This record gives sequence, C-alpha cells and structure tokens, in this order.
Amino acid sequence: METDQEKANLDIKQDEKNSPILSHNEETKSELEMGGEDERLRKNGDSQKDTTENKEQQEGGTTEDSLPEVKLLEDVKSLTVEDPDLTLGFVDPAVIELLTSGLVERFLPGLRKSQTTIDQIRCSQDVLLDTVDQEITKFRDCQAVKEVEDTMVKARHYHNKLLRLRREMTNLHEKSRKLKKRALKLQQQKQSEELTRAHTREHELERERMLTARLATSPSSHS
Repeated sequence: METDQEKANLDIKQDEKNSPILSHNEETKSELEMGGEDERLRKNGDSQKDTTENKEQQEGGTTEDSLPEVKLLEDVKSLTVEDPDLTLGFVDPAVIELLTSGLVERFLPGLRKSQTTIDQIRCSQDVLLDTVDQEITKFRDCQAVKEVEDTMVKARHYHNKLLRLRREMTNLHEKSRKLKKRALKLQQQKQSEELTRAHTREHELERERMLTARLATSPSSHS
C-alpha cells in the first residue's frame, strides 16, 4: 500500500511538471527565488514607497482603485517559493508577451484614471488662476477708482482754496484802490491847504508893504 501511494504521488508530481500552467508558475517562482536578497530589498523599498503614496492618495480623497500597483505588489508578495530545488528554465516568448499584456492591462486603467484626474486638476487650476487674475484686476480697478476719488476730493479742496484766495485778492485790490483814492484826496487837500497858506502869506506881505508905504508918506506930508 505504501508503494502504491508513493507511485501515485510521483505521478501527481510528474503531471504537475508536465502542466504548462503549473510549469509557468514554477518558473515564475524560480525567477522570484533567483532574485535573491536584492529583489526582496527592492520590494521592501517599493512597498514603503507605495505605502507612502497610498497614504497621500487616501489623504487626498482618492480610492483604492486608483492604485493598482499596490495590489500588484501585494499579489507578488503573496507568491511564495514552495520547492527550493526548482531550477530556472526557458521562458516562452508568448508567456512573456502575455505577462507584459497583463501587466499593461493592470496598470493602464489606473494610469488613464490618474491622467484624467491630473487633467481635471490642471483645468481647475487654470480656472482658479483666471479667477484670481480677475479678482486682482477688480482690486486694481477699485484702487484706481479710489485714487481718482481722492484726486477729485483734493481738486475740490484746492479749487475752494483758490476761490478764497481770489476773494482775498479782490478785497485787497479794493482796499488798495480805496487807499490810493484816499491818498490822492489827502494829497490834493494838502496842496490846496499849502496854496491857501501861500496866498494868505502873500496878502499879509502885501498889507505890510502898504502899511510901510503909508507910514513912510505920512511924516513927509506933515512937514
């Protein structure tokens, strides 16, 4: 019975080796095993990087479907090498093509979705920049209007000041004209007074001469 059981186990192992799918899995496991310590280190680094990216995406409100590479790395980590005696054999190009196609199909939807999200973000950023530019233009216009209003207030103030100066100049001119008229009148009055005094003096002198002449003629008539 033990011999029959051993033969059955050998037949199962032989069938597993002859199966193309299992052979492919074994070759994949062998490749993972041959990767060695460098592959594990690379996986650990990629895992930490992807974990950081996953946290950033979760904080940004993204879903787990936008990170297919994380799932792929988890699938790769789930592969374990069961038989350490497996050797690396020839890999069929069709298998490589299928693996490449599968990898591309696994990454491509997420990348397209990420590209769409990036395009939407860029579009939103452009709209935001346009809005900010419009607000800046409005703010500058408001500043310009305020400056114009301030200038108008200053112009009104200086206009009123000029009107006051004009009234003051008019008053000063009127006072100056009156002063000139008064000065002229005083001058004329002074001249008339001087002429009157001169005529009075001449009359007095003439009277004195006449009196002197009379006094001179009076003694001669008595003699």
